[in-house]
Amino acid sequence: MQHMHAQEATHFATFNRLLSRHRIRPTLMYPVWTAAATALGWGTAMLGREAAMACTEAVETEIGGHYNGQVRVLLEWMRDMEGRGEE
Repeated sequence: MQHMHAQEATHFATFNRLLSRHRIRPTLMYPVWTAAATALGWGTAMLGREAAMACTEAVETEIGGHYNGQVRVLLEWMRDMEGRGEE
């Protein structure tokens, strides 16, 4: 569990650093996501290591699918732009 926490803390710090570096304003939903993530994390941790691992795997799978969908859209946009001779 400590390893999982350390990993997530590193991810959190990295994303916050990237937001700051690229001057990106966080979503207005940030407080909601923070509360939901905290409740989900504590809730599954209280159920034990297996539940925490299963929850983490499910969340990461969903996020991976979301990111893959975004990449597909961006690649389609690039093909369309290249087809029109844009850079």
